Amino acid sequence: MLYPSEAAADAKHARQMDGFGKPASDSDNDSGEETLESQLDERFSEPFYTGLWAGISFVLSVLVLWNMLMEFVLFEKPERCLTGNAARHEYWPMYTSIFTIVLWAECWSLLLFVWTSIGCDYRKILNIRIDEKNSYVRFAAKLVIMVSLGRWVFNKSQQCKPPFDRLVDTAAYQPLILCFCIAAYVVHRFGCAIPRLILAAVASPFAAAGVTALDAYVGDVLTSLVKPLMWIAYIGCFYGTGELTRPDEFCEEYTFHSDSPLSIGTLTLLFPNVLRIAQTLRQYYDTGNKHPFLTNTGKYLCSLAITLYGLFHRSRQNEITQSHGLAGYWLYIAAMCVATLYSFLWDITMDWNLFTSSGTCLCIPYKNVRMRKRRLLGGLRPYIAASAADFVLRFFYIRNFVPHGSFSFGQKVLDTCSFFAPELEIFRRTMWSVLKMETEQLKADDKAAAAAAASLGGPGPRVDAKAMEDAQPLVTMK
Repeated sequence: MLYPSEAAADAKHARQMDGFGKPASDSDNDSGEETLESQLDERFSEPFYTGLWAGISFVLSVLVLWNMLMEFVLFEKPERCLTGNAARHEYWPMYTSIFTIVLWAECWSLLLFVWTSIGCDYRKILNIRIDEKNSYVRFAAKLVIMVSLGRWVFNKSQQCKPPFDRLVDTAAYQPLILCFCIAAYVVHRFGCAIPRLILAAVASPFAAAGVTALDAYVGDVLTSLVKPLMWIAYIGCFYGTGELTRPDEFCEEYTFHSDSPLSIGTLTLLFPNVLRIAQTLRQYYDTGNKHPFLTNTGKYLCSLAITLYGLFHRSRQNEITQSHGLAGYWLYIAAMCVATLYSFLWDITMDWNLFTSSGTCLCIPYKNVRMRKRRLLGGLRPYIAASAADFVLRFFYIRNFVPHGSFSFGQKVLDTCSFFAPELEIFRRTMWSVLKMETEQLKADDKAAAAAAASLGGPGPRVDAKAMEDAQPLVTMK
């Protein structure tokens, strides 16, 4: 859904592209042939159809989340009529992981509208070319519809309800069919842009150009998708090795319970934090600034430590619970709290830059602390609400890095909330992205204002707050 920016030599070609990333036709460029009536129809019908698609996807998303709550948390699972080896496996986590990734696509399309409405030039900040944002809403809505219908057909098929009882023999393969349909639609819509985007982020610590803002953002998004990506890896193993036709559970053990550090599940769980650590170390190498880059590395090291400790407690005998040792249980919870507080403080002081002060210790303001006055979202309420939500949801973020089967709260309410940790993290990342982009826009405005004042030879802008992340001041013109 993101396009890497084109080279300067392709700028002319980029201007000749229409909103869907396809070459504009002659009729598109010949505005003189368009009537006023057709222009008005297009202007008012576009928001209507976009809103319609968005409304349908929102309703279906709520229904899927409710279905997850009823069937897999309250254990009101429907009866199944599957037979043979197919009856031995659970398929709902496959649909849940697919839905979570599609949910991010839906939230991304929402972000484009929010960034535009508050005046953030995200194209320039991330250095990317984005298609017309209405098309992203329709794209995400179609993905949600595909997942919702696929899940509904699967439930009817596995229950042998007419007329879907004819599909019972194919029910076990329906998650794979859904994955192929989604992949085909994404490739049709974006080509290889998304894989190229991820590969560029992975290679950024070793690239000559270093780590760009887009590379860092992709790395952050991958940390939010770690659990769904593990299930996608399981789907590939499940169907790729033919486990469906065998009585064993090799892929589940290999993905979620393997002691090998090179198993696909372990590598998937470790990879996002390792990538961000490598990116921040490369940024430190390029700039020589211990803060914020080494201090940011520490944040991801805390999350990585949570994962590594949990990897040694993946068996029922060593699972981190109160019954297996109170000291280890509370020590692990304390470590999770420290990692959570570290990430939360980084969010509000560095990524969002909510406070101004005359003195700081690394990222912690301590002298004459106050909320920054320049805000694109209006009053204080959105920022207070976002900070409170981020504090709570950061606990679910760190929960995603706990290996499967290594830790349990032992309380139904907390374990139920942990079940929704991947979906809650998607919502947190969306909220985080809004305020992160706002901060980057303010920094960009300050640089432009300082450059304009310097070119005119007049008085420079007055510093309003310290942008601690990259030592660029947030300023307000006199």
